[in-house]
Amino acid sequence: MAVRPDRPRPWFPEPTSLSRAGREEMEIGVRARRRRLRRLAIGLAGGGLTVLAAAFTWALVPAQGRVGPNSYPVRVLCARCEYAETRRVGPQDAFPLVCSRCRERAAHELWLCLSCKRTFVPDPNAGDRACPRCGSTRVGTAVARP
Repeated sequence: MAVRPDRPRPWFPEPTSLSRAGREEMEIGVRARRRRLRRLAIGLAGGGLTVLAAAFTWALVPAQGRVGPNSYPVRVLCARCEYAETRRVGPQDAFPLVCSRCRERAAHELWLCLSCKRTFVPDPNAGDRACPRCGSTRVGTAVARP
């Protein structure tokens, strides 16, 4: 297109007037944009898969498996439904625990008398932990040693 003196020159080059070097630059720019978009898409897909894997791991690990490394086994007895079970508790947990059967906060730690081999829930107000059956103070937690 010939430029007439009474009209201003266009600010963009015409496609027919581009030199071979100009066309190559445009092709390289398009290729670079596509490559950048491809890398961005791959990065977003990888990040999404990582978040999805973390969510599945969090959802599939049982609640008792989330107890910290300082946890220890405890035999508990629910005062409401009389359900006894072994649970892992951490140092931050406070008794009574929530019962896994009736969902009430009534699960107390069971103790074992070493003299008469009876399990019992000790009185929290008593100073000494003694067996209510034989009166012995040779008592300990009801969970066997690992």
